[in-house]
Amino acid sequence: MFKYIFISVLSLVTLKTCKIIPANLDNSQVKVAQAEVKGTWKVIHIQGIDSLSKKPTLTFDTENKRVNGNAGCNRYNATYTIKDSLITFGPALSTKMYCNNMNIEKQFLGLLKKVSYFKFENFNLVFLSTTSEKLLTLSAIEE
Repeated sequence: MFKYIFISVLSLVTLKTCKIIPANLDNSQVKVAQAEVKGTWKVIHIQGIDSLSKKPTLTFDTENKRVNGNAGCNRYNATYTIKDSLITFGPALSTKMYCNNMNIEKQFLGLLKKVSYFKFENFNLVFLSTTSEKLLTLSAIEE
């Protein structure tokens, strides 16, 4: 009996953590997705925070597949992978300055780890979780 329960639980966990990845993506689709996100963006909404006293920034370096910016207090950088509308960020490295209110930075960097998809909505870049929750909304900064 225990064996069947264990197998059932293991199966559910495995299915829950799976992502649907589109098949047959060619390099041109990756380049189109990279071109869409290229540039610098400022965060205008963070899930779980009502008012942003500081607005983190995010700059995509599409040539080196890196992202960097200011998380609210500290500078950060990370790698990213993009295919079609799928996007994931590697672990972020950041400076370690102390600021009075670190809530925005902690929430921003924490949510960046949970991003699985992106879409565009009203000219904004929206990062979504695997369950399509809106995690972060960003607006392009003119360069």
